[in-house]
Amino acid sequence: MEKWGRVGSYLEKYADTLVFDQFQESYLRREGIYDFMKDVPVPMSTGDVVDFHTQKGLDVMNVVKNMVRIIGINPQFPYVESYLKYIRKYFDKTVAEAVIRDGEKRAQEGAVEEALIYFRAALILEPKQKYALYDYGLATRQLAESDSDDDAYRGALKADSIEAFEELSVQYPDFYPTYYYLGYIYMNMGLYTKAKLIFELYLKLSDGTSTEPAVMDPSVLSEQRREVKERLEQLEEPVKIEAGVNHILAGRPEPGLQILKPYVGGAYDQWWPLHYYLGAAYVGVGQMDEAIERFQRVLQLNPSHVETMNELAEIYEARGDQTMGEKYRNKIKLVKEN
Repeated sequence: MEKWGRVGSYLEKYADTLVFDQFQESYLRREGIYDFMKDVPVPMSTGDVVDFHTQKGLDVMNVVKNMVRIIGINPQFPYVESYLKYIRKYFDKTVAEAVIRDGEKRAQEGAVEEALIYFRAALILEPKQKYALYDYGLATRQLAESDSDDDAYRGALKADSIEAFEELSVQYPDFYPTYYYLGYIYMNMGLYTKAKLIFELYLKLSDGTSTEPAVMDPSVLSEQRREVKERLEQLEEPVKIEAGVNHILAGRPEPGLQILKPYVGGAYDQWWPLHYYLGAAYVGVGQMDEAIERFQRVLQLNPSHVETMNELAEIYEARGDQTMGEKYRNKIKLVKEN
């Protein structure tokens, strides 16, 4: 998949107000753009078309704005390279900053989805533009957390948001706002150790000694730092649990058991993965009765977890209990059919 290509199909509706025409050959030669604009369809609004075919003529700025919209909607549009050459003929690199400002204005007005078009276009104009990446990450994150019932769209937005913030962390490692959002991203993905490290880096870089210019109100920054400190306290136990899980995934069931067993019956007892990984660890040390107990607890909390049903089927079949094995095999079929 091309970069930033996940959400393009959801933005195509914003191209409905544009039509395409072509520049006359005399204009192309006069402007010195014949080589890359010959036979290239030019996006125009209805008003632009009227101006284009009258003595008033077409404003270059309007042409550029329409090209920016097409580039932002569909970066794989066949004539994007021609549009980029046209834009760069009339404007220097600061054009990306102007496009970002247009996007920020629309976001402030509540048109966040439309703002994506401008941030995406800025990233095509300048792929490593710091604030284009930052604004795109924020906008996709905001839309992904909306109450839309289109799970595929929200998933595409979430993936683009993660990619934008991770790209920021690579290109601008001292840009501390990145790590506030990355910390939450990793925490929500269950990557607790990674979230802890990222939050700690945020606190280190946002302590007032960073050479990065301030990007937020001091009171907002103070609130975010307080919030991140609270999150770090909340992550202490999940980080320990994750360490136990990693032992088990790495084929070290005994240390994993020692870490995870104390959490049974405690604050994390309703978290079904705890019981699943404990069950896997018990299998690893040959304690099958304990494994069955943990796996059955998983199904109490998550009745359609196929991997757990498969584990139980394999345990019973290994014991020669074909009836119980078949019971869980049938449950697996039922879940998959539904």
